[in-house]
Amino acid sequence: MRIRRVDAEERLTTAFPVAAYAFESSPPAADRLDRARRYAPYNEDSINLIAEVDGRTVAAVAGIPMRQNVRGVVHRMAGIASVSTDPLARRQGHARTLLTRLLGDMRDDGHVVSALYPFRPSFYERFGYAGMPRARRASFAPADLGRLPVTCPARSSGARSPTGTTTSAT
Repeated sequence: MRIRRVDAEERLTTAFPVAAYAFESSPPAADRLDRARRYAPYNEDSINLIAEVDGRTVAAVAGIPMRQNVRGVVHRMAGIASVSTDPLARRQGHARTLLTRLLGDMRDDGHVVSALYPFRPSFYERFGYAGMPRARRASFAPADLGRLPVTCPARSSGARSPTGTTTSAT
């Protein structure tokens, strides 16, 4: 197996067919390649890797340079995309090899965070990925809340007031 980096234009004839088979309807829409060609300029900054066996592309992966805010600090992030393998070449380690290489290349390029939307989370756990909890939202009318008891510590015997003075009950 040979791993190599391809530019956005070559991606159309190497990585794109493998990814399209993995993620899109079959057969593809007649204008799909034209739409991909129009989108190619957006892939120019991406790192696109392919695995070849006997000159045929058997797997592909892309890393898209992005930024991610982590606890108030903006970091360079690798958006992992199009992890795909030709059906006849699956379960031979091609995706693992490509992803390991891509993560190393992106890290060496200063991308300290990576993210992806997995087809199956367990596949990516072995690379250190973990799922994020789903966001939850609660909606209610404030009038539906019961009245909360309010206690004022400054009114109880020997308690300190906000100014620091001691009060006593009278």
